[in-house]
Amino acid sequence: MSADLEKSDFTDSTAQQYSLLTTKLYVPPPRPNLVSRPRLMARLKAGLSNKLVLVSAPAGSGKTTMLSDWFHQSDLPRAWLSLDPGDDDPVRFLTYVIAALQTIESGIGKSALSVLQSPKPPLPETVVTTLINDLTTISRDFVLILDDYYLLDSPQIHHMVEFLLDHLPARMHLVITTRADPPLPLARMRAHDQLIEIRAADLSFTAEETLSFIQKATDLQLAPDDIRKLLTRTEGWIAGLQLAVLSMQGRPDISAFINSFTGDERHIADYLIEEVLHQQPESVETFLLHTSILERLSASLCDAVTGQDNSQRILTDLERANLFIIPLDDDRHWYRYHHLFTDLLRQHLKQTQSDLLPTLHRRASAWYKQHDLMPEAIDHALSAKEYELAADLIEQAMEAMFMRSEIATFHHWVETLPEDIVSSRPALGVYHAVGMLLRSHPLDEVQAQVLAAGEADTTGSVSGELIAFRALTAAYRGDTKKSAELCHQALETLPEERTFIRSFVAGTLGLAYLYSGDLKAATENLNEAARICKQVGNLVNAVLALCHLAEVAMLRGQLNKAEALYRQALELAVDDRGRTMPIAGMALIGLGGLLRERNDPEAAISHLEEGIELTQKWSEAGAIGGYLRLAFIKQVRGDTKGADEEIQEAKRIAIQFDAMEVDDIMVAMAQARLWAWRGDEEAATNWITSRGLDEILASERLDIENEGMPSHIIRTLELVSLAQVCIALDRSTEALTLLEPLLTKAETAGWSGVIIEILALRALGLQAQGDNTRAGDSLLRALSLAEPEGYIRTFVDQGEPMAALLKKVQKARHWEQAEAELHISPGYIKKLLLAFKVAALPSTSEVPTEALSDRELEVLKLIETGLSNSDIATILFISLDTVKSHTRNINSKLHVHSRTQAVAKARELGIL
Repeated sequence: MSADLEKSDFTDSTAQQYSLLTTKLYVPPPRPNLVSRPRLMARLKAGLSNKLVLVSAPAGSGKTTMLSDWFHQSDLPRAWLSLDPGDDDPVRFLTYVIAALQTIESGIGKSALSVLQSPKPPLPETVVTTLINDLTTISRDFVLILDDYYLLDSPQIHHMVEFLLDHLPARMHLVITTRADPPLPLARMRAHDQLIEIRAADLSFTAEETLSFIQKATDLQLAPDDIRKLLTRTEGWIAGLQLAVLSMQGRPDISAFINSFTGDERHIADYLIEEVLHQQPESVETFLLHTSILERLSASLCDAVTGQDNSQRILTDLERANLFIIPLDDDRHWYRYHHLFTDLLRQHLKQTQSDLLPTLHRRASAWYKQHDLMPEAIDHALSAKEYELAADLIEQAMEAMFMRSEIATFHHWVETLPEDIVSSRPALGVYHAVGMLLRSHPLDEVQAQVLAAGEADTTGSVSGELIAFRALTAAYRGDTKKSAELCHQALETLPEERTFIRSFVAGTLGLAYLYSGDLKAATENLNEAARICKQVGNLVNAVLALCHLAEVAMLRGQLNKAEALYRQALELAVDDRGRTMPIAGMALIGLGGLLRERNDPEAAISHLEEGIELTQKWSEAGAIGGYLRLAFIKQVRGDTKGADEEIQEAKRIAIQFDAMEVDDIMVAMAQARLWAWRGDEEAATNWITSRGLDEILASERLDIENEGMPSHIIRTLELVSLAQVCIALDRSTEALTLLEPLLTKAETAGWSGVIIEILALRALGLQAQGDNTRAGDSLLRALSLAEPEGYIRTFVDQGEPMAALLKKVQKARHWEQAEAELHISPGYIKKLLLAFKVAALPSTSEVPTEALSDRELEVLKLIETGLSNSDIATILFISLDTVKSHTRNINSKLHVHSRTQAVAKARELGIL
């Protein structure tokens, strides 16, 4: 690798490395003959009391030079990022932002990078929130500058920057330079005194500054009147002044030149061409034109593009002559041209030597490929219209792009290629289909792309990849049987060394088997997915695999094993600084549900609320289970309004996440159970009708294997819910008709967790029909399976009928022998009956809003900054449990259900 090529590999050793140009993070050095501008330095210093300093002015106004001077005068920690068009990808942008911030503190942003590695593109707020939490740990003021922000068009990036500004840590200050105002809430920030603006008029040179510049830039002696005219004609525009000084060299009549000089942008191109470019030796002029296609210049790269071998000398001479070239490192390995100069050189090159452009871009692409800088190699190949070459390079880079979630850039590249090239390359077509899927294209379009890729694969060269991604689309359609078949074929086809694809397929296969109810196969494949994911450093998917394994254990009735798996997932979901990653929310929600089953509502609420908060930073859809569990807890406590609010939030997310039907079915099942508990017969009956379940109740044959359902396990759970609703509505005969074949199905499949609930419901149905003997037998069998794992709520949630049956079992002597044979301890039924006696808490809707205590207000203000509970505990010198208690009190008083909602409600009420 060339010595003048610099990269930065800054993720932890277990993660996919990112190769980045460190020159983009380099603060440009002060320019030679720099003019001191104390008035601007004072404005920048004043800007530290605001969130944003916006430097907005045309090219050549001195934006970068001013900030470079300020940075080298200040002792503040600072991070600098020079943006270019290639950064108009949300993942690439965030990656470079994190790399810049890591020049201040090396550990910053590693949690955010972990989120970025998720195969499913995370929500922008998720990554930025994680990064903000990291930034709050920096103990003194620091600055992040985004130079040339006008080059970015992505709405997602603008939204992320706006989100960052809205939640900016108190110690952080953002500086943006741009040629045009960015689409950020500038008016609102002005109104709230959060913005300092430096514009073209501020950057324009004064008479004193103009004189100082001319004296430092040239030995020419100008009359005061000439200086005044020059200032008037350039309007203080530094690019015009610099051009004028260059043009005056060697002229016998300086005053005549100044009288004819027009220093505005409309005529600057002519002057640059005639008075600067054409005044250079032919070899230098050719060098300037041919290298203008490059965003950054090094001797090796310029030699490759121009075909010369003297580029280092030319670059050094250009810098010495102050000819619109800026060094990007202290060693003078990397440079760039002034943006204005670049634009004009490219325009002139296109006008005079357009036939050379493909050759120049082709040479640049070859150099970048040789130095393993694939994004730049691809960009130049596309600019050269070397589409076959570009397609080759994209195919080489696409797996790494997907591992880094740089889907937007990949999608842009493929969309630039002619359609016939994409359609003739099966691998490219398959990855393009996945990119479309992840970017929320309609499923029928994605499926058409996969089909086209399959038709193009006449040799079977990418059969494994093709099958793998067809499995993904099947999973998104909810066809888990087909997805499992395809995943199995893919794993048989893919070579062992294709660890990224294999880990992805293993996870998809495990989930497909889980939904289909084949728990043995699910376990085998999820264990394999977890192993491979750990091997390649994909911690997000490793944690997901462990959580799915815990779900398998729950279906098997193994609460103890499920708890161990969830806690293992929590241990894994920690970054190298000991902070919890957002994906840990999935494990916390699972643990919350388990704690609810064991009748520990306070611990369950704590886990569920923290899990929801974390999961929303990763994938909002993952929080649905948390809301449903909270709804059941609130209903048991008599908080009907609170339960409905949790259900509605889950429903909103499920509707928004339209890729699969499972979430909608689960939410509707939970809602129906709540209606049945409340005795709302009309609402519960409407659910039965809307789901077509009334036809099942009227049918002589129970259709468990309904092919229209997204999965068999979901079908079974829905029918169990239907049985529970029927029992609550005094339709025990219909319930028992459902439960008998469901019990057989669950026993055959080994779903002990489902068996326990079926047996409990069957006992209630038999009791309702007066068959107490069989009811007791069914209940005792349920208890024998449930006691070793600590089940409580499965029985207690059934209400008074279950309490009555438990008392009958407890008193009847002929069941004592059955209890002994089934190894049910005498204290277990007592424990269940005791749980029935716990009084329901009053509804939060019935409790008047109380004023927040001083300590609660203090905690709320820290929550607003984005600090975690553990950080708040450290700052306030209190325990983590105390912080959680304060947080629950705040939520209760404000009638909200999360920290984010609490902050929003407090702002609405004027508390914050």
